[in-house]
Amino acid sequence: MKDEMLTILNTEIKEESFDMTDTITGTITAVAGTNKSFQLDGGDWYGVYDPSNLQASKGDDVTFEFTRKGKWLNVKGKVVGSGAAISSPTAGSVSSAPVKKATGGRTFPVRGTAPERTINRQNALTNAVQYTNEVFTSATVDEVLDVARQFEAYTCGDLDITEALEEIDKAVAKINGE
Repeated sequence: MKDEMLTILNTEIKEESFDMTDTITGTITAVAGTNKSFQLDGGDWYGVYDPSNLQASKGDDVTFEFTRKGKWLNVKGKVVGSGAAISSPTAGSVSSAPVKKATGGRTFPVRGTAPERTINRQNALTNAVQYTNEVFTSATVDEVLDVARQFEAYTCGDLDITEALEEIDKAVAKINGE
């Protein structure tokens, strides 16, 4: 019964991962000859269904929404370029580009809506099942999910954020004489 419930849960989680939408900003480093796909500076390739939706060229800075379907990164809507390559920021300048630009779409801590979050959650659930099967003679679905949530919080950086906020609270209390 437990294995059947976990299989159903894992299947539902995998199915949810196919409909996630995210937004990314980057610089186009290559465009395929068909004009149906392009590469960003992080190395990932993105596809457009209709070549007319790619209104950008190599060197253009772009921001667009995409969905992850398995290994495919599919653009939602149009990709409109900046029109010209923009030089790299000089030392001391401030860039408004998100952290994602330098890392090819991945950030840490992992946002709750990021596609990687679903992958981390699946991995956490798989490892929680394995862990609870090895440690407990029998575990309920709720117990497995509690362990999975702890694994997810650690791998996605949620615990780092919690610890940082606690340290900030302690510092503020110290400053206020509490």
